[in-house]
Amino acid sequence: MNDFNNIAVLIDADNASAKTIGLVLTKIEEYGTITCKKIYGDWGQNNLSSWQEALLRYAIEPMQQFAYVKGKNATDIAMVIEAMDLLHSGEYDCFCLVSSDSDFTSLAVRIRKNNIPVFGFGEKKAITSFRQACDKFFEVESLNPSQKPSTTETTTASKLNTQNTLPKPWTSSQLKSDTKLLNALREVINELSNQSQDWVHYGTFHQVFKNKYPTLNIQKYGYHKLIKLLEQIDIFDIKNEGGTVAIRYKTKNANNATQQTTKYTTQQLQSDTVLVDALTKIIQENPNPQEGWTNISYLASQINQNYPNVQLKKYGYAKFSDLIGNLKLFDIKKHNNGVFVKLKQTTSRQLANKTNATATIESQASTPLILNNKIQVSIATGYPADAVLWRITANKKVRGDEDMIFYGQTHSDDASISLDITLENTAYQQQVVSVFECHLHHQPIDIQRLIFTLSHETGSIAHQKPISIMISQQSNILFEGEFLVNQTTAQSVLLFELIKVNTGWQFFPRKQLINGDLRALCGKLGVEVADD
Repeated sequence: MNDFNNIAVLIDADNASAKTIGLVLTKIEEYGTITCKKIYGDWGQNNLSSWQEALLRYAIEPMQQFAYVKGKNATDIAMVIEAMDLLHSGEYDCFCLVSSDSDFTSLAVRIRKNNIPVFGFGEKKAITSFRQACDKFFEVESLNPSQKPSTTETTTASKLNTQNTLPKPWTSSQLKSDTKLLNALREVINELSNQSQDWVHYGTFHQVFKNKYPTLNIQKYGYHKLIKLLEQIDIFDIKNEGGTVAIRYKTKNANNATQQTTKYTTQQLQSDTVLVDALTKIIQENPNPQEGWTNISYLASQINQNYPNVQLKKYGYAKFSDLIGNLKLFDIKKHNNGVFVKLKQTTSRQLANKTNATATIESQASTPLILNNKIQVSIATGYPADAVLWRITANKKVRGDEDMIFYGQTHSDDASISLDITLENTAYQQQVVSVFECHLHHQPIDIQRLIFTLSHETGSIAHQKPISIMISQQSNILFEGEFLVNQTTAQSVLLFELIKVNTGWQFFPRKQLINGDLRALCGKLGVEVADD
């Protein structure tokens, strides 16, 4: 395999076994080169003495973490902070988390937000959420070489070993005629890149491609390796610098001229009646719609075959689905790796709801919103960002780091607040959605405020990209709206806060820009963060 050049291995000493770590490292080495091996624990405790020999044998760097507070898992927090430092260094193209602890579920999701693969290694007792949060999860018990590999692994190995010869390699034109393959490659490259000319790490591309399209066997096209197929299909630029391979859409190719054409705006697209009428007619006359939905591949093929007067290249979109999305005349959904569209049903009621949601932000200050009992707060962004809930006392500080609820600590110690982070693919972009579940009536008596902030991972809050906020209770939406940042220098923003009053918790919108990252907010609100 050897797809990854720099793999970081982080081990939770409290929830991993020294007896199996050799098997774990051997398995990881099948996927590439390990350049970082760190293990976290309080090495003064007797229960970790079994690790001493393994640390020397496998050259694992021990990281000391004292348990300052009884019952507080300081090891987990130290490992999370270290993982973020390594992630932001940009040096590592794969992370391996060795633990059976469910607390690392959000960490795995958080790393994958940066399009970096995460492999998990744990015991059979590891819960489903942690397994699913990883790109791959390996049960350490199954790594024992004396045991037979799983049915899936046996079948795959058997195919590779018995297939001594491959069919004749497909030509470039043959590969390009395979719509399923072409769409799969384009979907992955567009998922990983923000712009058509962005370079994408090949190891990450390969891993995402294998995960999303496990049934696409490269060998049936006559190629042992995906990179050789990419070279032959000739729609990507490929570079190799110091052993690191990256790919992107070709920028100087007559077949890729759409990338060098100015994109039509939504208004220009909608005013092109020939295009709109053709798309509408195809959808309306589709003989096999799925509950009104039309496959976008069928839509594109019908345009190319039956409407020669509609030249899709002239609109400047490398991807047909992007053109459809920017038309904003169709509903779009993804299902089973396919994209489907139907005519948008816009009613006056829907428009009224949208207008009211936007106006709500400005009107809440004069119309107090009082919240009680259990609520859900959803914060969604179209770019990598960290949503944090801070529990604040009367002195405008947290009582301790247990009052900071974020990706590294998803549950408050009293179980009154929890956080779930997911990645959602919309018709236009991938969104990071953070959902806080807050039991307001169970908050400690000395907590006076709940502050909700958002910090960009590596830079400033995206200019003119809305931050979507929704507060709901038992499926009823109590507040819905968007915050739009008008500056490009702020690294964080205080979105809103809930302040305890006699009748409950009152909502106050803030939209206060802060020239500081998440660490700066920690210092400002009283959370101690180690510098090492």
